[in-house]
Amino acid sequence: MQELYSPQKVIDLYRYIKEVALLKRQIVTDISAQPWFRYLKDIHGDAENIGVQYRDRLVIETDSDVDGIAETSTEAAMIHTSGTKSLPTLFEGMEVYPLLTVHRPAFTRCPEPPAMLLPWLEPDWGHFNSVLRIIEKHTETDDSGNILFEESFSDSGDRMKALALWQPLRDTWAEKQKIVEKTRSLFQKLYEVHTDLARDSETLELLVGNGVVKQVGNDAVLHPALIKRVKTVFDALSNTIHIVDRSLNWRRLCSTR
Repeated sequence: MQELYSPQKVIDLYRYIKEVALLKRQIVTDISAQPWFRYLKDIHGDAENIGVQYRDRLVIETDSDVDGIAETSTEAAMIHTSGTKSLPTLFEGMEVYPLLTVHRPAFTRCPEPPAMLLPWLEPDWGHFNSVLRIIEKHTETDDSGNILFEESFSDSGDRMKALALWQPLRDTWAEKQKIVEKTRSLFQKLYEVHTDLARDSETLELLVGNGVVKQVGNDAVLHPALIKRVKTVFDALSNTIHIVDRSLNWRRLCSTR
Protein backbone atom coordinates (compact mmCIF):
# COMPACT_ATOMS: atom_id res chain seq x y z
CA MET A 1 0.00 0.00 0.00
CA GLN A 2 1.39 3.40 -1.06
CA GLU A 3 2.22 5.79 1.79
CA LEU A 4 0.04 8.95 1.48
CA TYR A 5 1.83 10.91 4.18
CA SER A 6 5.58 11.34 4.38
CA PRO A 7 7.11 13.69 6.98
CA GLN A 8 10.21 14.06 4.84
CA LYS A 9 8.16 15.16 1.83
CA VAL A 10 6.46 17.82 3.95
CA ILE A 11 9.85 19.06 5.18
CA ASP A 12 11.20 19.16 1.65
CA LEU A 13 8.15 21.12 0.51
CA TYR A 14 8.60 23.74 3.22
CA ARG A 15 12.28 24.03 2.39
CA TYR A 16 11.38 24.62 -1.24
CA ILE A 17 8.84 27.30 -0.28
CA LYS A 18 11.46 28.97 1.92
CA GLU A 19 14.00 29.08 -0.90
CA VAL A 20 11.46 30.56 -3.32
CA ALA A 21 10.49 33.20 -0.75
CA LEU A 22 14.15 34.14 -0.26
CA LEU A 23 14.55 34.60 -4.00
CA LYS A 24 11.64 37.05 -4.08
CA ARG A 25 12.75 38.95 -1.00
CA GLN A 26 15.61 41.38 -1.54
CA ILE A 27 17.68 41.81 1.61
CA VAL A 28 19.31 45.24 1.53
CA THR A 29 22.50 45.58 3.56
CA ASP A 30 23.73 48.83 2.01
CA ILE A 31 21.58 51.85 2.78
CA SER A 32 22.56 53.48 -0.53
CA ALA A 33 20.60 50.72 -2.28
CA GLN A 34 17.36 51.90 -0.69
CA PRO A 35 14.99 53.94 -2.89
CA TRP A 36 15.73 57.02 -0.77
CA PHE A 37 17.45 57.88 2.49
CA ARG A 38 18.69 60.93 4.32
CA TYR A 39 20.93 61.21 7.37
CA LEU A 40 19.72 63.68 9.98
CA LYS A 41 23.15 65.28 10.03
CA ASP A 42 22.65 66.17 6.37
CA ILE A 43 19.42 68.05 6.99
CA HIS A 44 20.54 71.67 6.86
CA GLY A 45 19.71 74.11 9.60
CA ASP A 46 16.59 76.20 9.01
CA ALA A 47 15.24 76.99 12.46
CA GLU A 48 12.17 78.72 11.05
CA ASN A 49 10.94 75.84 8.89
CA ILE A 50 12.53 72.57 10.01
CA GLY A 51 12.07 70.84 13.35
CA VAL A 52 13.73 67.61 14.46
CA GLN A 53 12.64 65.80 17.62
CA TYR A 54 15.30 63.54 19.13
CA ARG A 55 13.78 61.00 21.53
CA ASP A 56 17.04 60.29 23.27
CA ARG A 57 16.96 62.57 26.29
CA LEU A 58 15.21 62.59 29.64
CA VAL A 59 14.50 66.30 29.36
CA ILE A 60 13.20 68.68 26.77
CA GLU A 61 15.43 71.63 25.90
CA THR A 62 13.88 74.98 25.02
CA ASP A 63 15.25 78.40 24.16
CA SER A 64 13.25 80.02 26.96
CA ASP A 65 15.02 78.22 29.81
CA VAL A 66 18.11 79.75 31.35
CA ASP A 67 19.84 76.38 31.71
CA GLY A 68 18.27 74.96 28.54
CA ILE A 69 16.40 72.30 30.53
CA ALA A 70 12.74 72.01 31.45
CA GLU A 71 10.21 69.35 32.29
CA THR A 72 7.59 68.07 29.87
CA SER A 73 4.23 66.60 30.73
CA THR A 74 2.87 65.95 27.24
CA GLU A 75 4.65 62.72 26.38
CA ALA A 76 6.03 59.84 28.37
CA ALA A 77 8.97 59.44 26.01
CA MET A 78 10.54 62.83 26.56
CA ILE A 79 12.35 64.51 23.73
CA HIS A 80 15.00 67.01 22.76
CA THR A 81 13.69 69.68 20.40
CA SER A 82 15.65 71.42 17.70
CA GLY A 83 14.59 73.89 15.06
CA THR A 84 11.34 75.49 14.02
CA LYS A 85 10.57 78.40 16.30
CA SER A 86 6.86 77.96 15.48
CA LEU A 87 6.85 74.41 16.88
CA PRO A 88 5.49 75.29 20.33
CA THR A 89 2.43 76.92 18.71
CA LEU A 90 2.05 74.16 16.14
CA PHE A 91 2.16 71.43 18.78
CA GLU A 92 0.13 73.23 21.44
CA GLY A 93 -2.43 70.89 22.98
CA MET A 94 -1.20 67.87 21.04
CA GLU A 95 -0.27 64.55 22.53
CA VAL A 96 2.20 63.66 19.78
CA TYR A 97 5.42 65.18 18.55
CA PRO A 98 6.56 64.55 14.98
CA LEU A 99 10.03 63.15 14.55
CA LEU A 100 10.57 65.59 11.70
CA THR A 101 8.60 68.62 10.55
CA VAL A 102 9.30 70.53 7.35
CA HIS A 103 7.35 73.62 6.35
CA ARG A 104 7.49 74.83 2.73
CA PRO A 105 8.67 78.44 2.94
CA ALA A 106 8.07 81.10 0.32
CA PHE A 107 10.76 83.05 -1.48
CA THR A 108 10.89 86.79 -0.80
CA ARG A 109 11.79 89.65 -3.11
CA CYS A 110 15.16 91.30 -3.03
CA PRO A 111 15.31 94.59 -1.13
CA GLU A 112 14.84 97.37 -3.65
CA PRO A 113 18.07 99.25 -4.38
CA PRO A 114 18.18 103.05 -4.29
CA ALA A 115 17.10 104.59 -7.60
CA MET A 116 20.54 106.08 -8.20
CA LEU A 117 22.04 102.56 -8.27
CA LEU A 118 19.68 101.01 -10.80
CA PRO A 119 21.49 102.23 -13.96
CA TRP A 120 24.72 100.77 -12.54
CA LEU A 121 23.51 97.28 -11.64
CA GLU A 122 23.60 94.27 -13.94
CA PRO A 123 20.07 92.98 -14.74
CA ASP A 124 20.37 89.88 -12.51
CA TRP A 125 20.79 91.88 -9.29
CA GLY A 126 17.43 90.54 -8.03
CA HIS A 127 18.42 86.85 -8.38
CA PHE A 128 19.73 85.37 -5.13
CA ASN A 129 22.00 82.88 -6.90
CA SER A 130 23.71 85.65 -8.88
CA VAL A 131 26.76 87.54 -7.71
CA LEU A 132 26.05 91.25 -7.50
CA ARG A 133 27.85 92.97 -10.38
CA ILE A 134 28.39 96.68 -10.77
CA ILE A 135 28.80 98.41 -14.13
CA GLU A 136 32.07 100.18 -13.53
CA LYS A 137 31.81 102.74 -16.32
CA HIS A 138 29.18 104.35 -18.56
CA THR A 139 30.39 105.69 -21.90
CA GLU A 140 28.54 107.57 -24.64
CA THR A 141 29.97 107.81 -28.15
CA ASP A 142 28.94 109.45 -31.40
CA ASP A 143 28.36 107.65 -34.69
CA SER A 144 32.07 107.75 -35.39
CA GLY A 145 32.95 106.13 -32.10
CA ASN A 146 34.28 109.27 -30.50
CA ILE A 147 33.72 109.45 -26.73
CA LEU A 148 31.24 112.15 -25.85
CA PHE A 149 30.74 111.35 -22.20
CA GLU A 150 32.33 108.97 -19.72
CA GLU A 151 31.54 108.40 -16.07
CA SER A 152 32.78 105.81 -13.58
CA PHE A 153 30.67 104.41 -10.79
CA SER A 154 33.18 105.57 -8.22
CA ASP A 155 32.95 109.16 -9.44
CA SER A 156 29.97 109.72 -7.14
CA GLY A 157 30.44 109.50 -3.38
CA ASP A 158 26.67 109.28 -2.93
CA ARG A 159 26.53 106.18 -5.12
CA MET A 160 29.35 104.56 -3.18
CA LYS A 161 27.58 105.25 0.13
CA ALA A 162 24.25 103.99 -1.23
CA LEU A 163 25.90 100.75 -2.38
CA ALA A 164 27.62 100.31 0.98
CA LEU A 165 24.24 100.53 2.73
CA TRP A 166 22.20 98.41 0.29
CA GLN A 167 24.63 95.60 -0.54
CA PRO A 168 24.70 94.08 3.00
CA LEU A 169 20.89 93.98 2.93
CA ARG A 170 20.99 92.16 -0.39
CA ASP A 171 23.69 89.75 0.82
CA THR A 172 21.62 88.84 3.89
CA TRP A 173 18.53 88.36 1.72
CA ALA A 174 20.44 86.20 -0.79
CA GLU A 175 21.82 83.90 1.91
CA LYS A 176 18.34 83.49 3.39
CA GLN A 177 16.89 82.60 -0.03
CA LYS A 178 19.56 79.92 -0.50
CA ILE A 179 18.42 78.34 2.77
CA VAL A 180 14.81 78.63 1.63
CA GLU A 181 15.72 76.92 -1.64
CA LYS A 182 17.26 73.97 0.22
CA THR A 183 14.26 73.70 2.54
CA ARG A 184 11.84 73.75 -0.39
CA SER A 185 13.91 71.02 -2.06
CA LEU A 186 13.72 68.88 1.09
CA PHE A 187 9.98 69.53 1.35
CA GLN A 188 9.47 68.56 -2.29
CA LYS A 189 11.36 65.29 -1.78
CA LEU A 190 9.34 64.45 1.32
CA TYR A 191 6.13 65.23 -0.55
CA GLU A 192 7.22 62.84 -3.32
CA VAL A 193 7.85 60.20 -0.65
CA HIS A 194 4.40 60.97 0.80
CA THR A 195 2.68 60.41 -2.55
CA ASP A 196 4.78 57.31 -3.32
CA LEU A 197 3.76 55.76 0.00
CA ALA A 198 0.11 56.52 -0.67
CA ARG A 199 0.31 54.97 -4.14
CA ASP A 200 2.46 51.94 -3.34
CA SER A 201 1.63 51.22 0.28
CA GLU A 202 1.85 47.46 -0.33
CA THR A 203 5.46 47.55 -1.50
CA LEU A 204 6.97 50.68 0.12
CA GLU A 205 7.36 51.75 3.72
CA LEU A 206 9.13 54.58 5.51
CA LEU A 207 11.53 53.80 8.35
CA VAL A 208 13.69 55.70 10.79
CA GLY A 209 16.91 54.08 11.91
CA ASN A 210 19.57 54.34 14.57
CA GLY A 211 22.92 52.66 15.12
CA VAL A 212 24.59 52.10 11.75
CA VAL A 213 26.27 48.72 11.26
CA LYS A 214 29.39 48.79 9.12
CA GLN A 215 31.50 45.77 8.23
CA VAL A 216 35.18 46.57 7.97
CA GLY A 217 36.52 45.66 4.55
CA ASN A 218 33.05 45.10 3.10
CA ASP A 219 31.39 48.15 1.57
CA ALA A 220 28.23 46.14 0.92
CA VAL A 221 27.33 46.26 4.62
CA LEU A 222 26.33 49.73 5.84
CA HIS A 223 22.85 49.96 7.27
CA PRO A 224 20.97 51.10 10.40
CA ALA A 225 20.53 48.30 12.91
CA LEU A 226 17.54 49.63 14.85
CA ILE A 227 14.62 50.64 12.65
CA LYS A 228 11.04 51.69 13.28
CA ARG A 229 8.14 52.20 10.91
CA VAL A 230 6.90 55.76 10.55
CA LYS A 231 4.55 57.58 8.24
CA THR A 232 4.16 60.96 6.59
CA VAL A 233 1.37 63.41 7.32
CA PHE A 234 0.75 66.30 4.94
CA ASP A 235 -1.04 69.35 6.29
CA ALA A 236 -2.25 71.24 3.22
CA LEU A 237 -3.48 74.26 5.20
CA SER A 238 -0.06 75.04 6.64
CA ASN A 239 1.90 73.49 3.74
CA THR A 240 3.79 71.30 6.18
CA ILE A 241 4.91 67.67 6.15
CA HIS A 242 5.40 65.70 9.34
CA ILE A 243 7.09 62.35 9.84
CA VAL A 244 5.45 60.65 12.79
CA ASP A 245 5.43 57.41 14.73
CA ARG A 246 2.79 55.16 13.14
CA SER A 247 1.58 54.04 16.56
CA LEU A 248 0.63 57.56 17.72
CA ASN A 249 -2.49 59.63 17.15
CA TRP A 250 -1.05 61.43 14.14
CA ARG A 251 -4.38 62.87 12.97
CA ARG A 252 -4.16 65.54 15.66
CA LEU A 253 -1.28 67.07 13.74
CA CYS A 254 -3.50 68.40 10.96
CA SER A 255 -4.54 72.06 11.11
CA THR A 256 -8.11 72.91 11.96
CA ARG A 257 -7.74 76.56 11.00
